[in-house]
Amino acid sequence: MSELRYDPLSGHWVNIAAIRAQRPNEFRHVESRRPDAICPFCAGQESQTPPSILELNTSTDQAKPWLVRVVPNKYPAFSPDSKLVREQVGPYTRVAGGGLQEIIIESPRHVTSMSQLTDAELKLSFRAIQLRIQTALENHHIRQVVVFKNCRSEAGASIEHAHSQLVGSPILSEPLAARWQRCVDTYRETGRSLLDSIVQFESKVGLRQIKTCGKFTAFCPYASRFAFQIWIASRSVGGPFEKLELGDLDDVGRLVRSMIDRLERTIDEPPYNCVLHLPPKLAPESSTQEMFPWFIEIIPRLGRWAGFELADGGWINDCPPEYAAQKLRGD
Repeated sequence: MSELRYDPLSGHWVNIAAIRAQRPNEFRHVESRRPDAICPFCAGQESQTPPSILELNTSTDQAKPWLVRVVPNKYPAFSPDSKLVREQVGPYTRVAGGGLQEIIIESPRHVTSMSQLTDAELKLSFRAIQLRIQTALENHHIRQVVVFKNCRSEAGASIEHAHSQLVGSPILSEPLAARWQRCVDTYRETGRSLLDSIVQFESKVGLRQIKTCGKFTAFCPYASRFAFQIWIASRSVGGPFEKLELGDLDDVGRLVRSMIDRLERTIDEPPYNCVLHLPPKLAPESSTQEMFPWFIEIIPRLGRWAGFELADGGWINDCPPEYAAQKLRGD
């Protein structure tokens, strides 16, 4: 039996239809890396990328190699030009410049997933993300910042070496604007954020909860669009991600790594995306963090968008989140 579930945060309707997992599949995909490929993100290949914006290490010895390195994206989808151009072209609107796109290289070693990072690399990777968010928000053109990871080719990665990307956009996307409005409406009606209500309910019910670490919790969302989808959020209203204390930041990093490790052991190293959702950059007087707290979303890429998703904007998931959470807990 299938059922439709509504996600009040994203505004998506999802059809949870476990029977579709029994569909036959005549196709298979084998991922392979070019044997002659030289990785531009490994230590010793720094000349293959633009110069570093930031390098972090646990040692003050300059002779020791970096552990985490941030560079501009060599092929950016968002132009880093300082000048912002906005104009109408007939019925269309064109915006150029005023954005940025950076790469956070998470290890000098050739590792392929966040689950393989050492404690030091993990800690510095999240600290680098924090610092670069702070810098991006100082750019008066930027209205939206998103940090994401594409791991393995079917999740959109073009380079195998573990890395994340930070994008600053001069426009506020329609999905984020709509999500922001839903959060504002809920906050004005209830006096608490929509995400906080969700987290408190999931903690109380426990069916979809996987693990907690310090102030943070990981759970499979009620209306999961994807099989084994995971959200990570604070269990109490806190400050912006970029201003988290280092101890809290370490807990977030360990929880994210733990969830990815569990996914890779449960589903045999699936391709995945990991997204840090941040509130839009609005006027300073708006209480964006209270209304729209940050959260992290991990999406294993176990299926593909098909005609229904493209035509209707709805989603079909053949793995109930209660089952996914149970498997990830190891019950």
